[in-house]
Amino acid sequence: MAHARRRRPVPQPGHRSSFHSLELYPAGPVDRDDPVLWTLVREEEPFRPGLPRLRHRLRVEAADVPMAVAAVRHYAPHLWLGESWRERSHIGRPDRAGHRERTRALRR
Repeated sequence: MAHARRRRPVPQPGHRSSFHSLELYPAGPVDRDDPVLWTLVREEEPFRPGLPRLRHRLRVEAADVPMAVAAVRHYAPHLWLGESWRERSHIGRPDRAGHRERTRALRR
């Protein structure tokens, strides 16, 4: 059996790496404080009218983008909306302060 490994280049000074994400727009409501998924929730203007502001954003390493796109197109082609270019900062950060505040009553 043969094995293959893809090596990722080591970033050089001044090298700008790119970030990719897979954005999931659930058909139902998004629980921004879900115990497992809350760190993936983002709220911002959708890139297409009719989509919700709340969605899940998964970071995808550049080397894995073709595989992620192929998987969505294979298993859920009717849900694929395409690709769009975003600013480097689009990954964003989870709303830790809001999550802490919203779940404080649950921890007591």
